[in-house]
Amino acid sequence: MKAIKVARVPAPTVPAETMIKDAIPNMKIDSGCSLGVVEEGRLVGTLSKDDILQRVVGGGLDPATTPVRDVMTQPPLSVDVSTEMEDALKLMTANRQCFMPVTGAEGSVEGWLAVCHLLEENVEMLSDQLDTFAAMLGADGPGG
Repeated sequence: MKAIKVARVPAPTVPAETMIKDAIPNMKIDSGCSLGVVEEGRLVGTLSKDDILQRVVGGGLDPATTPVRDVMTQPPLSVDVSTEMEDALKLMTANRQCFMPVTGAEGSVEGWLAVCHLLEENVEMLSDQLDTFAAMLGADGPGG
């Protein structure tokens, strides 16, 4: 299954010139507490709660006057819309990142993955497989 099928659409994004205090309300738990940062419709970085804690709070910066572009992670790690869900999860795990932008042509942000999305999808898939297996066993009847 393609990762874009389980991604949140529309993706949570903010322009790079957005002040940190204005970006924070857009950071939802279901997006991995993160945002895509865009300029001219293209992904140029990501902003996570860790970026804010380490670079803004830890750096003594004022969230009201600090633009996202000054503390975002760049270059952003992302997957293409053609990436398989399993490959996206492996990349996220290998990079210890609980979110992943899904990009399209010209770097546009087409969706947003979070580990919770991928786990939900895997649980649903396993549940469906278990139901199918149980139905097969039940249809076989007593004595095989």
